[in-house]
Amino acid sequence: MKTVVLHISLLLCLLIGGACSKEVASTEAFGKWLSNAKNGCIVHKSVNGLDISVCYLPPHYMAALEMSKKNISSRLTYDSLVSAYQYQINVLMTIAGKNDQNVLYKDVTNPQEYSERLMALNFDLENMARLRANGITYAPSLTSMENTYGLGKDIKLNLLFTPATTKEELLKSDHLEFEYSDESFGIGNIICAFDKKNIHDNLPVFTGFK
Repeated sequence: MKTVVLHISLLLCLLIGGACSKEVASTEAFGKWLSNAKNGCIVHKSVNGLDISVCYLPPHYMAALEMSKKNISSRLTYDSLVSAYQYQINVLMTIAGKNDQNVLYKDVTNPQEYSERLMALNFDLENMARLRANGITYAPSLTSMENTYGLGKDIKLNLLFTPATTKEELLKSDHLEFEYSDESFGIGNIICAFDKKNIHDNLPVFTGFK
């Protein structure tokens, strides 16, 4: 009898999809789920001795992350933040070397080259990154770089894309293409594609509430 009940439960999961979604109770667990390439939120590339990852951060994760930073655990607040983050696209790009050297120093031969690379990553990302949706190209509206300046070996680039109106293709499109161009690292052009609809259909359920 137990076997029959189990088979029925599995069949119901397949039929109704999201009702049996995986649950995550913390932002750490959510982040681990995002970092699994099988879930479709992250793309890994290896270029010119660098390990590059581009991660699409869904509204549900951004909401959970903000709540964690503010030490809030209200379901009402979470739902409100998810609704707000639906009107923007957040991307996290990580560039890491294949050794213990800080990636900022890769192939740098003098202080000027280091300074130029640092300036570009801090102040010129809006000209280096693009997001395409249904043939329309968008530049990031806000960017920032995270680096430990000698204490770590990678850098993290946070990119925020916000359309002028809620009716634009950036928010309506289920398919997104992220493009990044960087001659300083010898990366050239890289393109990472994301199927937003499939990602959101498979997102885990966040349960980090009191």
